[in-house]
Amino acid sequence: MNTTEVYQKLTKLGLLYGETFRRTNKISFNKDGKILSEIECKSRNHFEESNTVLNASVLDCLLHSCIVTFRGEHQKCEVVFDRVKDFHIYSNNIPNHPCHSLFITTKHETVNPQKGNEFKQSMDIIDRDGNTVIKCGEMVCTSLTKVLKVHHAKHPSKFVKQAIWQPKNAPSTIALPLDTIKYFGTFLESASTSHRIIRILDFGFHYGITIDLVNSIHSFLESNPNTIIDFITHDSTLSIYLQKDNLLIKSYPEINTTRSLTDQGFLSTSFDLILSTLEYITENNQMVGEFERLLNPNGQLVIINTTSNNESTLIIDDNMMEPINNIFKDQQLNITHSNYNIQSPDEIVLIGRKPSVEEVNIAKFDNLLFITPSSPSSSSIATRLIQQSSTTFVAKKISFFSNDDIMDECKYQSLLESISYDSVDGCNKVGIIYLESLEEMNSSNLELKSMQLIRLHQIIRKEQLPIKLITLIAGQLNHCLRVIPREYGSKSRGETFHFDSVTIILDGNDSFNQVSLEHILQCSNSEYIGESDLKLCQNNQDIQLLVERIIESPQLLELDPKLSTNTQDMKLIFEMDNKYHIRQKNEMLLDDEVEFQVKAASINFKDLMILEGKVDQRLFPIGDTYNPPLGTDSSGIVTRIGSKVTKFKVGDEVYGNSVGFASSTVTFEDMIVSKPKELSFVEAASLPLSMGTACLVLFKKANIECSESILIHSATGGVGLGMLNLLKFKKHTGNIFVTVGSEEKKSYLEKHYGSFITAILEYDSFSETIMELTKGNGVNYVINTLDYTRMQDNFKCLSENGVVIDLSVDQFFQVRDIDMGSLNYDKGYLTYHFSRKQMNIHNKIKKMVGEGLQLPPITIFQSNQIVQAFDHVRSRKHIGKVVIDFENVQTDVIDPMLSQPHKPLEKSHYNLEGIGETLLISGQTGIAVESLGYLVKHSTQLRDIIVVTYSSAKFEIQLLVNEIRKNYSHITLHFVQCDIGDYDQLKSSILDLYQRIPTIKPVSVVIHCANTYMTIKADDIDMERHHTAMSGKATGAFNLHNLFVELDWKLNHFHMLSSIAQYIPVDGLSYSIGNAFLDGLARHRRERGLNSTSVNWGSIGQTGKVASDRGVGLVLHSFGLAMMPLSAIYGIFRSSFINKTTPITNLICADVQPKSLVSELPYLEHVYAHYLNISSNNNGNQLDASAGSIDNKILDFISETLSIEKHLLNGDTKLKDYGVDSMTAIQIKGQIEVEFNKPHILNQSHISNGTINSIIESVKKSLK
Repeated sequence: MNTTEVYQKLTKLGLLYGETFRRTNKISFNKDGKILSEIECKSRNHFEESNTVLNASVLDCLLHSCIVTFRGEHQKCEVVFDRVKDFHIYSNNIPNHPCHSLFITTKHETVNPQKGNEFKQSMDIIDRDGNTVIKCGEMVCTSLTKVLKVHHAKHPSKFVKQAIWQPKNAPSTIALPLDTIKYFGTFLESASTSHRIIRILDFGFHYGITIDLVNSIHSFLESNPNTIIDFITHDSTLSIYLQKDNLLIKSYPEINTTRSLTDQGFLSTSFDLILSTLEYITENNQMVGEFERLLNPNGQLVIINTTSNNESTLIIDDNMMEPINNIFKDQQLNITHSNYNIQSPDEIVLIGRKPSVEEVNIAKFDNLLFITPSSPSSSSIATRLIQQSSTTFVAKKISFFSNDDIMDECKYQSLLESISYDSVDGCNKVGIIYLESLEEMNSSNLELKSMQLIRLHQIIRKEQLPIKLITLIAGQLNHCLRVIPREYGSKSRGETFHFDSVTIILDGNDSFNQVSLEHILQCSNSEYIGESDLKLCQNNQDIQLLVERIIESPQLLELDPKLSTNTQDMKLIFEMDNKYHIRQKNEMLLDDEVEFQVKAASINFKDLMILEGKVDQRLFPIGDTYNPPLGTDSSGIVTRIGSKVTKFKVGDEVYGNSVGFASSTVTFEDMIVSKPKELSFVEAASLPLSMGTACLVLFKKANIECSESILIHSATGGVGLGMLNLLKFKKHTGNIFVTVGSEEKKSYLEKHYGSFITAILEYDSFSETIMELTKGNGVNYVINTLDYTRMQDNFKCLSENGVVIDLSVDQFFQVRDIDMGSLNYDKGYLTYHFSRKQMNIHNKIKKMVGEGLQLPPITIFQSNQIVQAFDHVRSRKHIGKVVIDFENVQTDVIDPMLSQPHKPLEKSHYNLEGIGETLLISGQTGIAVESLGYLVKHSTQLRDIIVVTYSSAKFEIQLLVNEIRKNYSHITLHFVQCDIGDYDQLKSSILDLYQRIPTIKPVSVVIHCANTYMTIKADDIDMERHHTAMSGKATGAFNLHNLFVELDWKLNHFHMLSSIAQYIPVDGLSYSIGNAFLDGLARHRRERGLNSTSVNWGSIGQTGKVASDRGVGLVLHSFGLAMMPLSAIYGIFRSSFINKTTPITNLICADVQPKSLVSELPYLEHVYAHYLNISSNNNGNQLDASAGSIDNKILDFISETLSIEKHLLNGDTKLKDYGVDSMTAIQIKGQIEVEFNKPHILNQSHISNGTINSIIESVKKSLK
């Protein structure tokens, strides 16, 4: 690892260091994982030069190399240095300046460096001569965020989305209008045949009708679960009670009729049906025009009467309706139904329909310029459209310009002359039809063709020509060109100049043959349609205009039955959240493990402390902070045994130590014993820890003699009563002192033990009483279960050679300083915890039970009363043991839980059958290497991995190679270094590998991860930079496709990692085009019968650019993209590769906040309209808005981002003069919005061009 890689990794752990604390030069790993690292120690100022080499900066950096192997970091990981152990500094060996380097070696390979939320490492620090400067036996880091399971897949259904296309024209219905509800039902049925999303606006202000409408929708959706209805109404309470996954109920705020509806949050041209009342329209005539603007083409405005004629104050006749009819006509609403003879309430009075796209007149151009294809054999449609231009009279002038000349700077002026825009001369309505994109791109011209269209947009914006550009696209590979108008179009982000750039995809050969220039020009009317990203496709005999929508689609990625657990493989377990959960049983047992069905489990006081988070994981006998050992005492019937288990067989009744608050549990053979027939399961479950501890402490640790004295604390607990019963069984004669916490417990002891107990004492005064009753001699043994605050009292009442045996949970764990004077006069202190190695003591206990040893009393709770059982223990009122009876757990708990809706239980062990024997992956860092780590774990048939990458082997892939050699010796990793964007180089490299190692089977799976992200403004893109961004991702994918087509290797999977960045081209247009190309390539392959999948990924928080650069994460956060865990990627891989093929071609996997995304990228407002609320952007959160607070916070953000000390910043200097580029501006913007919890305080341009003082003032004004 080099310096950059080290600190990228530390950034993932939440450790962000400036230059002063970046001293790790290099880290090397051997095959066993041991580390050697070099730390640069040169003095960086006069102060360091005159002091010790081990200054704060160097000491901090010495620890950096120890945590670079930390795994499982959370997407918002925050790791801190916790503690050191056995730390020794050899002062004589500390070097003086000048000292250039120190070295760190790990002393030995830690068997388990990570446990729960802790990471441990040991190290030696040496100088160049090999002298030891520091030895550290244990350095511990702790994660403040949850440590995630490594290479663990989770079903990512909540993140899964898909892009769909549906008609822009609102649904048509030919049903005769009846009463409102019947007509509404008919409309829904008709709409569902053509539209996946139906948007309805209820503007009737009539609660009864609204409820009836929602009920009608509910009934409709029961038989049409794939339809999504977006229902907007005035009643804000309906969404609370009636909303469901495919019924999105929203409310709008109080309407101001003097303002337009679009100014009040309603989206124009987005509703299919608007319902209002005659009373409302009569009083607010102007609202008809507002409704017309909200309707999609072909959308309907339905006017309802809410009262009959004999009840209404309105007289519905021709005189009343004529003005309304005229308003409808003025607003270009075609009246399709009118009914003035109202017999009953809720009948429809009037229906007005907005003209469809095809009914709108075509606008004429002053000049229509065709950018003609470069291919001499241009498509027939291009030729036909050009011919039609001369006969349809769509323009006064028709011009032509060759696409080949767009990149030629010598032809720049010729292009401007061809456009002929001249507002003075009258040529001010100019249209350009770009025909080059009708010719499908290939691998040799992909980068050039996309750059040509970018260049055309650059020229139009540079010259600020307010023209209409229509880009016609045919062929799946050309669909990536849709991205370009998003950056340059009329609703592009942060630009003062915009022009109308429309993209129209011609889908399928039928569309090619029938589409005309008239169709094209009708569809390019973006002002009427409201959208600019369109598709034309054949629908029966008609050409239909479609628009894109993104919807939540969890059902698109259903969990394969091979990945879900059967009921018989499930178990119930009680966890730290005080709830039962259904989990998977252990699929495989170790050789010495035993599985048994739990019949009963007892609660120990330690269980309560663990449940309340009061026990450090260092005190756990097994498990960790995420999987604590709850319920270690249990009994049951053996159901499975490991291959080397000899003591037990299936059906045996056993008891012992395991995780017992479960329906089924697994433990080691030596942690259980056979249950005697004379003991019930409940009685047996009460024995393991309490009676085992009591017996071992008395007769092994203390080896108490019959006449010796003893103090037993908490004598009515399981251990205390167990000791009393054992002493009574052994006929003990010495003094027995006990403590209890209540009169009830004291009475119990007096009743059952009488004079056998010398004295029953209180916790507050036991030492003085014992010394008094023993005439100052004290007791031989103190059995302590109290916390450390009582320890000195224990020693005070101890005889001179007596022993305190500490059974408390923490055993001085929280005490830093212990008074060793307590151990004078041969006094002793022992600690004890019952362990698995001591379970054989129960063979003796069973014998004594058979001979008459009494058991402590038992309070029984049923399995569905476990919370009450813990409350009972917490109350400290119980006497003896509290046991949970699991006899009826199936009917009492499991069956009721399974009867409720629940997610399938996912298996943790499975085989990805689709991977095959040979896998090729492009890329070697980030997601690529993490993906390999997951795939090798779950692909038993995999034998060879081919890694294709441009650069030499990075540390991540080298570490993976070591892991594969150690744990997966049947797999060989082959490293192929070549330029994947160069087809000849790629082909020769792959063929050379197969020639050298002919035993490698043909590739069965390709995973394409290669990419190069480049941040650059769209207007600054040139061919060289475009090639850099496109070569690895887009051209590389195309080359892989062509290679395997040429080799005729049938792939099970051709899986490409695309990005949702294709919808966010801001300062990364080339990268966005490359991602969109992968989607098109997947469809292109499918059309040819070849398997392929492209997934648009959102923000991944544990690896890649987002994880290593927090600024990128903040930028994406400002766009509404929250970070997802790596388990989502593994979940997609699992669903894709579990079988030989997958039907998935394109999907989106991202955690998106539509409101934030659309506010930053307005061109997506229609795409996400159904997920957007109609409300003002008010923020009711209270925050510290004091002047000093705001000033300091903003200064801190800017100072940290620019790495400039605050006192060196000038408040009147523009940030761009400090070198702030667009990405840095977005990063600062994101930090400010997150801190003050208010989006869109500033825009990117304001930050770049503003001063610090102006930014602070803008924030203050926004927060007032």
